[in-house]
Order: sequence, then C-alpha cells, then structure tokens
Amino acid sequence: MNLLTLKIFESVLRNGNFLAASKENNCSQSSVNFHIKNLEEFLGVQLFEKTGRYLRPTAVVQEILPDIKVILDAYSSLEKFKFKEKELIGTLKVGFNDALVNDKLAAVFQKFKKNRTQRHFARRKCLHGLRTQG
Repeated sequence: MNLLTLKIFESVLRNGNFLAASKENNCSQSSVNFHIKNLEEFLGVQLFEKTGRYLRPTAVVQEILPDIKVILDAYSSLEKFKFKEKELIGTLKVGFNDALVNDKLAAVFQKFKKNRTQRHFARRKCLHGLRTQG
C-alpha cells in the first residue's frame, strides 16, 4: 500500500466508479482496479460492492475513511513545500516536426516564456539530418 493507492481509493469513493477515478488520476481503469484490490488485500476487507455501473462503499469504508483522510491531508500539507522558493534551472530541449506546430503548441511556449525570468529560445529546423538555426 502507498499514497497513490489511498489517493485512488478516495477518488473512487468520491466519483463512484473506476472510469472517473482513472481519468482524474491519469491512469487506466485496470490500474485503479489493481490499487483497490491491493488496498482490500492489505486491509483484509471488501471496500466496494458493484451495483450496475457504480460502486457502493461497504460499511467498513466509513470506519477507515477518517484515518485515510488524515493521511492524505497530512501529505497534502507537506506537499505545498515541495517547490517553495526553488527556481527551476536547466535546459529544456523540445523536438518536433514543423507539421505538428500549431496554435496550441505556440500557446504553450508563450505561457512558458511568461513564467520564466531567464530564458533563451532558439528554433532549429532539421532537414534530412542537418540542423539549421532559424
């Protein structure tokens, strides 16, 4: 069992199904199922009963939920210090085909430019293995 398992459990409980929880956690439904099964094995109890497309929490969920919330809240409280007063330094190289450049990608780069104080952007075209500055 780990924090991701607890986060996924809380997400399944809040959303009522694996699909919504998988979208919320950027993982597959099978991954959500895996985490729930692992938590059930760890605790030795069944956490959800399937009713149609939705899951109904068992009675034990109400007993363990306060403890799980304490753990997730404590982690969330610590997580806010993760990048506090740290500056990202380094080089970001992004390669793409000119055919893929569109308004969305341009918007991403514009947003990135606004959020970074020191930056250097160079556009390079790759023509049959030869790079040209552009």
